[in-house]
Parts: sequence; structure tokens; C-alpha cells
Amino acid sequence: HHRERYLEPDEETRLLAELPPDIRRLVEVGIHTGIRLGALLGLHWRDVDFGREFISVPDTLSKNRKFYSVPINSRASTVLKEVGSRANHTGPDDLIFCKADGSPRKSVRTAWKAACKRAGLNGVRFHDLRHTAASRIVMAGGTLYDVQEHLGHKTAAMAQRYAHLSADHRRRVAELTLANSVTYLSRVRAEREAESA
Repeated sequence: HHRERYLEPDEETRLLAELPPDIRRLVEVGIHTGIRLGALLGLHWRDVDFGREFISVPDTLSKNRKFYSVPINSRASTVLKEVGSRANHTGPDDLIFCKADGSPRKSVRTAWKAACKRAGLNGVRFHDLRHTAASRIVMAGGTLYDVQEHLGHKTAAMAQRYAHLSADHRRRVAELTLANSVTYLSRVRAEREAESA
């Protein structure tokens, strides 16, 4: 079992800067949706609903053979529209992340490895974008159930691997409230003393 590796914001910036534009767009959608590489490469335009802001991952592309849908945030939506505006093949049955001629893309390994090397990122796999999506949901205050739904996990147990992030984040939040309350109280006390002096 591989350790949970997720990209810090500065690592994401370095990686995106080193990727060719078409792969960069694929990676950005991966970061924002947490969809597995194999499923991303198999998505068709019919699977995206810009009106309702959802991507439907068909059961044929889902690892546990279960259909699930992923909400797309504003960045993922913008990137998908960029892909569409540059593509010659945007019919419902056309692949989203295909080669320029519309044929399926089998792998992004070469571009990925080269970009990671130039960005100074060791041991980062495409699958770690999925961990990145999950960790950001949790660290922004999302629940493990939110992670399970967003990533299309079959069981709650699979989302449990992010529980420590939730605990760490909650401790950091608690420290923030403490820090602010201490400074706030000491400031109020100082102001009161100044008034009575």
C-alpha cells in the first residue's frame, strides 16, 4: 500500500508550470475532481453537464464498477471549457482528453515523469492527485463522508485514510481560536487599563 502523498500548493504550481498545455489541463481537472487517470482518459463530452456542474463517471470507468457523479468547481469548469474550445472533436461521443486527432490517449507517463523531474518532485504519481483532492476537502472543513462521495468510494472505510488530516486540521483550527482569543483578551485588558489610567 502506497503512502498517502498529496501536493502542497507550491508543488502544484511547479508541476503545472512544467507540463505541456494539454496534459496540464488534464492534471488540473484531476486535482479538482479527484477522478482517477483511467476514468479521466475515458470520459466523453456527454459525461459533463455544465448546467448542473457535474461530471458523471460511468460504471464502466469506475474502479468499483459503480456509477458516481462529481461536482465540478469553477476552476474545473473553466479548464474543461478551455479543452472544448481548443478541440476539433466535441460531439457527445468524443473523448474529452484525447490526442489532437481525436484518438484515445493511452498514457501520460512520459510527460508526467519529465514534468515531475523538472519540478523537483520525487515519487509523485498521477494517483496522488486523488489524495490531493481528498486532503483539500478535509482541510477545508469537509467531512469524510464528503470525501467518500466526491471520490466515489464504495465504503466509508476507504475515506478513513484521510481521518488524520481531519484531526490535524481541527487541532490547528483550535489553536487559531486560542491564539486569537488570547491576543484579543490582552488587547481589551490593555485598552481598559489605558482608559482608567
